[in-house]
Amino acid sequence: GNKTTVLPAARYAFACESIGDIIYIMAGGNSSFDSINTCLSFNTVNKTFSNLTSMPATRAYPASVINDGIIYDLGGGVQPILFPIYYS
Repeated sequence: GNKTTVLPAARYAFACESIGDIIYIMAGGNSSFDSINTCLSFNTVNKTFSNLTSMPATRAYPASVINDGIIYDLGGGVQPILFPIYYS
């Protein structure tokens, strides 16, 4: 049957890239709506997560790109992530 693998902790607004069988998950926001700097990798073959070195600063909604096998994580915001919702 189908198996689902979930992130070790709630996370959104992250950058994500893949190289070979590894998916890299960088920065983003946590369940408290704070920007974070932690990074993970996910091995698609053995279905396991590994903690990676954290980024020097927190980033939510960063962009990422791969160039010559190196992942670059750019931009994003560093403040708590709260967006107002307006109703009419």
